[in-house]
Amino acid sequence: MYDSISGVLYWIAKQILHILNLLERMFDVFAGGASVVFDGEESYLTNLFFTNDSVSTLYMTMACVGMALSVGFAVAALVRKVFDVGGIGGAVPISRILKSLIISVGLIIITNTVTTLAFNATNMLLSYISYASSLETEESPEIEFTDKERSAMARALNTLGNYSLNEPCEDVINVNMCFNEMRPDLLELQEDGVFDAQYYPEENGETWQSVLAVIAGSHDLNTDVSLTKEDKSVKEAILKGMQIIKTVDNLTALETFKPMNQNQPVKIEFDRLMFLMSTMNSARNEKMNENPSVTDPLRNAFLTGVYSIYDDEAVNAAFDINKINWILFYISIAVTILALTVMLFNCITRIFSMIFLYIVSPAVFATMPFDDGGRTKEWINMFLVQTLAVFATVLPMKLVTLFVPIILDSRLTLFENGYMNQMAKLILLLGALEAARRTSTMFSKLITNAGGKSSIGAAEIKMMGKSVGKNIKRTMKRMR
Repeated sequence: MYDSISGVLYWIAKQILHILNLLERMFDVFAGGASVVFDGEESYLTNLFFTNDSVSTLYMTMACVGMALSVGFAVAALVRKVFDVGGIGGAVPISRILKSLIISVGLIIITNTVTTLAFNATNMLLSYISYASSLETEESPEIEFTDKERSAMARALNTLGNYSLNEPCEDVINVNMCFNEMRPDLLELQEDGVFDAQYYPEENGETWQSVLAVIAGSHDLNTDVSLTKEDKSVKEAILKGMQIIKTVDNLTALETFKPMNQNQPVKIEFDRLMFLMSTMNSARNEKMNENPSVTDPLRNAFLTGVYSIYDDEAVNAAFDINKINWILFYISIAVTILALTVMLFNCITRIFSMIFLYIVSPAVFATMPFDDGGRTKEWINMFLVQTLAVFATVLPMKLVTLFVPIILDSRLTLFENGYMNQMAKLILLLGALEAARRTSTMFSKLITNAGGKSSIGAAEIKMMGKSVGKNIKRTMKRMR
């Protein structure tokens, strides 16, 4: 019953982890840190929207209308200058009106280029931040196998081969006796560090070491298994080993082995990270529970993507899912999903807010000769706010990922107990994620001067739209 409950919890966990991975990927795309493909061409989403034919056509139409309005507003300002001597119009020199006309037309012409440059700059910066936040895995030295270790491997494989000849070889007693007889040699090899590395038979092919590593990781090597009680993990490992030695003609023994994916930048993906941080006391190889880390040889294979956390066989071979801290796992997942969701929608709001500002910009610039650039200044302030808003949303999250390598580094010791040390690191990471979510909101308020409003610039954009409309109507009435 306990196995079935853990199995259900793992199945649910996989579905939630898929959602988390999806949210993280969408966050990178909407924030401008990852590119998308449209009609075979690769581009950032924001650039794609702004260079879309429909948006470009609409902007060109608005630009033509804006230029015409600029001339009209300039004429209106000149008329006001002539017939409103001593009033507001009379206080504005003709040279300033003409200068404003030239500037407004110039702004309408260059806005497309300036907007594209602004997006390219922010996207490039975000890409650099993403690269800088990659986790560098720990470097492991090359393993050299001694004659003593090869002798122990040969004895263990000979035992496995002898028991594979018994009929039926999958009998519980036969399997468990085989494991118990192999166990002393496997324990000796484990103490020598032979199983500290992952041999990746999918890429390197099956070897003595890869076969024995699977069996060694199926049970605690310090104790025998009960002869009459079936251990699913031990049975699967033993039968898999028997099948390999029967079918592989040239099963070689490695003399040396260089662990893969060591000392290489690894993109931090929260689905893998959160799952692995919850497995710190559940490795089947008990040695991997003594000083656990997401970059140790066992978990590094999952962190770097050699093995998938969604692969039932790989996960069950490496971990006892009954021992995974499911309570802490689900709490950590909830905190992470909440933080990502809030910042994800902030990114989406920013994209469409900037599109609106971009489209209405010609109409705003057109009023410059008449209001001496008052509305234009408001537009520039709002555009800068929206440009900076991406940093309010993304920087806190990326800063968290910059600290992840420090938090996960094995040299950082919060508690002497390895399990407690990793749990404390997980809680520290969750606290950093919550801080990122709150900092994003605070930073947004700071750059927008929103006075407690959490939506970035939405109210200001709406007010500006109404104000521009009223200003145009009022001016048209005066020109009649």
